[in-house]
Amino acid sequence: GSDPAVDSDVGYDGTIDPVTIGSGEHNIDLDAGYIEYTASLSGRRWHDTNGNGIQDAGEAPIAGVPVKLSGCGTAGGCGELSTVTDGDGYYEFLGLPPAYGSITFDDDPTTFVSSANRGTNDAVDSDADPATRTIQWTINSGQHLPNLDEGTYEGVSVTGFAWSDVDRDGVQGASEHPKAGVTVTLVGTAGDGSSIERTASTESDGTVAFEGLPPGTYALRYG
Repeated sequence: GSDPAVDSDVGYDGTIDPVTIGSGEHNIDLDAGYIEYTASLSGRRWHDTNGNGIQDAGEAPIAGVPVKLSGCGTAGGCGELSTVTDGDGYYEFLGLPPAYGSITFDDDPTTFVSSANRGTNDAVDSDADPATRTIQWTINSGQHLPNLDEGTYEGVSVTGFAWSDVDRDGVQGASEHPKAGVTVTLVGTAGDGSSIERTASTESDGTVAFEGLPPGTYALRYG
């Protein structure tokens, strides 16, 4: 800053550059601001079975997940730290200065990240951005930020089949052929309460598949 009355003058080695003081002068601005490397943050990775973005009873932790902290200190300097989740899905970073940055979880292509900030209890919700798998944070000297959590789920699929039911008995007979090109609309509600709607057409063998869906409740509408 520009005000010597409120800035810190000490260097990283604990000393202040020499100043010259004349007869009768009084220097009251030789100050030292201390940064405590006692801040910390922590969180948990868990398997969000129903995809609602909330850590429900019985949902298992995920161990061995790489977690990376990227940050910059408010006094300058940037860096990275890394760890892995333990058997309870828990991770932590200790001895941090006042800083800001992000937590990034592994980019596992077989899983999806739950919706963030669902419900009203930050202790049990998922905080990671589903698109980037990161959590942004800012921490002050001596502060602890808990519950920087990420829930993930495996995608589910819904399949169907269309055929020409010539005799109209509701059963595919040996001579009744698959029907291609039928428009099928999937409608439903994901575990986090969001509405899902997708459209596809049956293949030459009469099948249709909707994959990579979040856990939820779905129905298919033909035609």
